[in-house]
Amino acid sequence: MLSPDKRAIVFAHYDKQDMVDPYVYYYLHELKKLCRTLTFVSTAKLSRKDLDELKVLGCDVIIRDNIGYDFMSYKSGLDQIDHTEFEEIIICNDSVYGPFFDLQEVFKKMDSQHNDFWGVTSNTDIAFHLQSYFLVFKKKVLNSAAFKGFWGEVRQLDSKKEIIRRYEVGLTQCL
Repeated sequence: MLSPDKRAIVFAHYDKQDMVDPYVYYYLHELKKLCRTLTFVSTAKLSRKDLDELKVLGCDVIIRDNIGYDFMSYKSGLDQIDHTEFEEIIICNDSVYGPFFDLQEVFKKMDSQHNDFWGVTSNTDIAFHLQSYFLVFKKKVLNSAAFKGFWGEVRQLDSKKEIIRRYEVGLTQCL
């Protein structure tokens, strides 16, 4: 299994009460077992208590304006990471509860599949795609012109439907 030193995570966070909920902390603790670098990108006005707790957890924190949904948070986080340092980068968000099982077991299983990228859930609305709440990109994808080009074209969009079509579906189709 891949060493945590070779994996980074970009975590997109949104909370209308401007806080990090307990289920998010649980998720972050579980994710931290998988990686050296966990970049927490939030559109909330977080309290000093939350910022301190995220720091203790070992998160790099980025606070940004609440525009462009998760893809702008992913882009902000990915822009801060030197992709050449890692064998895998995960993008995920706080739209799900869990995990309810050991994530390391999932990664062991997926490592045996020899995929260049993978996600937890596929969807056929609009077109086949992997849902963006949990995606894993391996070195081959991270180094690809397609991946770099895709993220270079991500812009602020205000329509959730257009973001899904252009970015969530578009990312899978691009790769």
